[in-house]
Amino acid sequence: VPDHISVTGFDDLTLATALEPELTTVALPAERVGERGMSALITALAGGRPPAGDLPVRLVPRGSTAPPPAR
Repeated sequence: VPDHISVTGFDDLTLATALEPELTTVALPAERVGERGMSALITALAGGRPPAGDLPVRLVPRGSTAPPPAR
């Protein structure tokens, strides 16, 4: 990694920077994920349908990914 294959993680945990090479990850707003999940649960328990929606994510490039090889 990344000479032959690129590896990407999800959630940008602190562990991502403890690896060698450091892991490229997708970071998400954990607090907003929790808020949205709790709101959806309360709505579902009340018989409603939770609204759909997106949350912002951010790519955090690190050493575990490389550009594709030139052909």
